This record gives sequence, structure tokens and C-alpha cells, in this order.
Amino acid sequence: MPRTSVTLLLLLLPAALLRAQAPAADCAYERCALRISPRLTGLALVSNERDEVANLNFFWPRDIEIVFRAGSRSAGNDSALAYASHALRARKVAAAFTNGGLIMAGAALASAVGQRKVRPASMIFAVAGTGAFAVSIPLQFNADDLLGKAVWWYNRRFAP
Repeated sequence: MPRTSVTLLLLLLPAALLRAQAPAADCAYERCALRISPRLTGLALVSNERDEVANLNFFWPRDIEIVFRAGSRSAGNDSALAYASHALRARKVAAAFTNGGLIMAGAALASAVGQRKVRPASMIFAVAGTGAFAVSIPLQFNADDLLGKAVWWYNRRFAP
């Protein structure tokens, strides 16, 4: 008897897994899948149903998780939501370095122009600002990568 139960379970398990990954019935891939489109201020999430649904901004990132919460009952969407959350956190850290670096370098430049002389303090601010901005670049790319993974997991639910 136990051997029959195990065999029956093994036969039914693939069917249950296939049903859990069925495409979203309420929306087709062509209409509802997301894609990433670069903008001057960040990476936009775009769908064919609506143009821009969210934007992971470079300077002032806002919540993008709401887009991924929409399909929270779909298979794999918990991964999409987790990656979107990580992307937002990574972008906030990167934005802090980007904004801080630009402000410091801008202040150093304004000071040097205003005084018509480069003082050591201005030079220190310029170097620190440039360094902070340089640190932000790989952090920004990391956020881009995480957003790409979130979109991949989100779109996976539309696969045939």
C-alpha cells in the first residue's frame, strides 16, 4: 500500500507543478509583460498595456514594488517582489553616493570659482565628491541588474 501511494504522489506532482506555473489568465504576455526602458533620470518599467508604470530613478528613487505586488498570487512573483525590493534598496544607497558626490564636487567648484582660487579645502571636497560619484557607478549598475531579475521573474508568469 505505501508503495502505491508514493507512485501516485510522484505521478501527480508534475501536474501540480505545471498548474502552479500556468500563465496569468487575466492578461497576455504581449499586453502585460514588463520591459526596461532607459530614461534620462533612470530605468522605466514599461508595459504595452500602459506606457510607463514605474521608474527606478537614479537620483530620487521611489517605490517600484507596487508594480510587482499586482501579481502577487502568480508563480514566481514572490521572487520578483524580492528582487524589486533589493533593487530599490540598492538604488537608494547608490543615489546617496551619486547625490552626495555631485553636491560636494559642485560646492568645491562653486567655491573655487567664487574665490578665483583653488584652496586646499576645495580640492579635498572635489576629490571626495568625485570619489563618492565613482563609488556610486557600480552600485547603480547593481541596482539595474536586480531590476532586470525582478522583471524576468515577473514576466515568467506569462510564459506558455
